[in-house]
Amino acid sequence: VGAALRYARHLKAAGKPKEALEILDTAEEAGAANAALGTTQGLLSLQQGNARKAQQLLAKASPETTRDWRVPSGLGVALATLGRQADAQKHLKRALELSPGNPIVLNNLAMSHILDRKVDQAEALLKTAKGTGTQRPHVAQNLTLAMALKGQPEGLAEAEMPRLAPQKTAASDVVPAQ
Repeated sequence: VGAALRYARHLKAAGKPKEALEILDTAEEAGAANAALGTTQGLLSLQQGNARKAQQLLAKASPETTRDWRVPSGLGVALATLGRQADAQKHLKRALELSPGNPIVLNNLAMSHILDRKVDQAEALLKTAKGTGTQRPHVAQNLTLAMALKGQPEGLAEAEMPRLAPQKTAASDVVPAQ
């Protein structure tokens, strides 16, 4: 398992997350399952856009008791992508308990609030994230979005909401470069 994880991290760092996930999937099929493998596999699945697989894997990684903020954060992003905002927000808040002030988690929680039509809460979270001095341009873009939505009657129309999740949720930020 250790060799598979190291190789997968190397591939991810080399810009080959799809290949990294294939290595982990192969290791799992061979019966080499453990918590680190499942977590890394789940985070890479999320980065590859497979929210359902990520949700299944990260839910097995004990998001309520883990000390790794990436587990509840990744699970929250997966759930938000699947449209389950209340569950997503619960896990993203847990990630903030583990990593207070983390601009990645603040951003993702804010996007879940936007999808849940809680624009005022989203705006406050994004202002906090921006105040951390983060160099992530999507935080500023999302703050602009939240501020623009406040001027819209009832926010975005229902037909426009699904487009926000894949474009504005920072799933790739959840996965460490290691």
